[in-house]
Amino acid sequence: MNSAARDIAANEVKNLTDRALPHWHVKLFIVFRSTFKEKFLTWVDWGYRPGEGGKNEAAETKLGLVFLWKMYSFALSAGVPLLAENAWKPENKSDFQISKKLIADYAYYLSKTGAGNLPVGEQIRAHMKLYYQWRFHLINRGLAKNGVEKKKIEKNAANFADEQRKINSEIIELKQKRFDAERKLYSMEKAKAPAESPWKYITKTGPFAKDYPEKIETARQEAAEALDNLRRAEARLLTLPKETGLPAVIETYDQQLLKDVADILTRDSNSVKNNVIRSRETLRPHYKILLEAYENERDGKGLTDPGIIAFFDNYVHNSLAAFAMDATLPSDPRIVYVGANNRLLYAHSNDSYNVRVTA
Repeated sequence: MNSAARDIAANEVKNLTDRALPHWHVKLFIVFRSTFKEKFLTWVDWGYRPGEGGKNEAAETKLGLVFLWKMYSFALSAGVPLLAENAWKPENKSDFQISKKLIADYAYYLSKTGAGNLPVGEQIRAHMKLYYQWRFHLINRGLAKNGVEKKKIEKNAANFADEQRKINSEIIELKQKRFDAERKLYSMEKAKAPAESPWKYITKTGPFAKDYPEKIETARQEAAEALDNLRRAEARLLTLPKETGLPAVIETYDQQLLKDVADILTRDSNSVKNNVIRSRETLRPHYKILLEAYENERDGKGLTDPGIIAFFDNYVHNSLAAFAMDATLPSDPRIVYVGANNRLLYAHSNDSYNVRVTA
């Protein structure tokens, strides 16, 4: 390996317990003597449908397209033999179609993170700082519970439910077509003349006709096509977003986030009463930015930048609430994996090296 690059989405480094996706830290690539670039990105999942989670209402506004382009461009520059853009077919162009507004909005967002080429841990904090500012902004104003996000989710959930009913009806029809095609093929196979039969090819039609083997092959292709159409419809059904209860799950996570903050503040207050070192001073950096975002919003000094608010409102999915199937808390720092399921252990906040590489 001579050169490699990796953009790290937050959903790849969150606390997924036994479902963890491995994150290779740059130190491990020293053994390959490679040039390895590593950058942390905000929440990005590639498979979201337009409108899913109340985000990216159009296909060309999916945030993942930014990084699809980046990977494609980097691979070409490294000599990977991919199809050049001027040779793309219509379906390739459709896959890569991206909104110019999305590009501008993402560039603005990055300009506000100040992350640059910082170590992974510092990049994570830069992104999480803005995310927590935005989330507390919604919660404090009642927008998380009753705002545009919820209305979009509920509207799109109804649309997805309608689509589900249509696909279910389509599947019923396709199952019948598959049954008919396979029954036709079975009947033709059963009726065909044995290979050694002297009566082969003595009629113009029917099982003894010369073109009967070709007709069997056509029937076989029709049966295969019927099965393929059915499987495609079933796949569309399986991947259809199911968001009926998502607003309630998001609200649950928001309440948990507030509880987590309250627990930290309670411990902080108790440490002062007991005349011990303040917990605020010994908190890991991640929790410091969490409390800072909460207190700024509480004290009227929270997020007001319309560009950042719109960026999270329109593009950034709540992966944690959408999955809601592991032990991750909304206040948890994202775990950084260093190969397989081995985690980069957290160090004390006064350890200058580990502060740089952990969250």
